[in-house]
Amino acid sequence: MTHPYYQQPNSFTPSKSTLNSWLKTRKSNSPSKPGIFETVDYTRDTTWAIISILIEASALILTLYGATRQYQKTGEISLLITAGVLVTLFIAFDLIGILLHSYDKPNRVKTKSEIIVTTDSIKLQSLYDLLDNITWRTFLGSILLILSGSMKILAIGVYLKESAGIGIFVLWILYLIVIYIHLYHTSFWLSGISTMKKITKEYKQYLANIAKGINNPFAVEPTQHIFLTPFNMRQDDFQNGRQSITFNHAENINGVQLNQYTLLTNGCLWDDDITSLMMFFGPDFNQDLIKACIHLQYNQLGQTL
Repeated sequence: MTHPYYQQPNSFTPSKSTLNSWLKTRKSNSPSKPGIFETVDYTRDTTWAIISILIEASALILTLYGATRQYQKTGEISLLITAGVLVTLFIAFDLIGILLHSYDKPNRVKTKSEIIVTTDSIKLQSLYDLLDNITWRTFLGSILLILSGSMKILAIGVYLKESAGIGIFVLWILYLIVIYIHLYHTSFWLSGISTMKKITKEYKQYLANIAKGINNPFAVEPTQHIFLTPFNMRQDDFQNGRQSITFNHAENINGVQLNQYTLLTNGCLWDDDITSLMMFFGPDFNQDLIKACIHLQYNQLGQTL
């Protein structure tokens, strides 16, 4: 899932449900991007995820192979049953662990966005505390992944104890690496695949609706956000691709002269669109513009900050 994320962004937009699932993909943590509608390093996450899958497959195959060899020697069926249970637990703990570990990622994205837009120092401190907090789901997910890796190491040690020691040691190292990959890459990769599939499905439905001439819930509707800033855009109207900024009027609030602008976008406001917008203005105006962009993005998510 890489930029550009889908075709015809000026006429097609994904559903709110799909846009919310986008929050789980990897973000850039750039100060000029809120990290909402973007996905970065997807190719790198995919590469690491494929490596982990290959290592995971070796764990399953070697565990079953070792159990079969020992069963052939001893005739103890319990060895095969135990191996089957372990393999089932490997898969279950990995999947549940990855899902739990990534469950709160959308909340972290929202917290980071709130940090950018808030002006309340007390609330700001609580938001930073919330960002540093590790939720029970994230913690439990990490524990399950570590437990799964430990079980693989134990299974290899038990079922392949007659194999060369250096080979087993290498496998142990690989299974420890898999824990790292699942924690820092696999969940982002799975989220990227899931979001991309949803977008592709909705885009095909969008085209089908056009062909049939029926109501299209995926057709673009302009989204806008009105914001105030003491700084000046230095022009009344500005257009950049699918986005525009229009000066409405100046007003005096509590003795402060503020300029009111309308930020409008046709289609989803990608983070790359925000970066493009900010290239045309100074840092003072941009600090209020990025806040307006974040509010508009959450409007498109069906949420508020």
